Amino acid sequence: MASHSEPKTLQQAILFFADYKNCHKAVIEIRWPDGKVRCPHCGSENVTYLESTSMKFSAERGLMAV
Repeated sequence: MASHSEPKTLQQAILFFADYKNCHKAVIEIRWPDGKVRCPHCGSENVTYLESTSMKFSAERGLMAV
């Protein structure tokens, strides 16, 4: 989440994270800090983002929340 537009106050954070794309990106960076998205259950990197459900899909385990 290291960006020049990163919120510095609570009010800025509320406005920043109200935008789905900002919130989604921040959660991804927190959950997978090394940038390699993996299934939290089996560790597989064979995952696909399903935009219609806003979830990731692991070929080995099925749907997983972001």
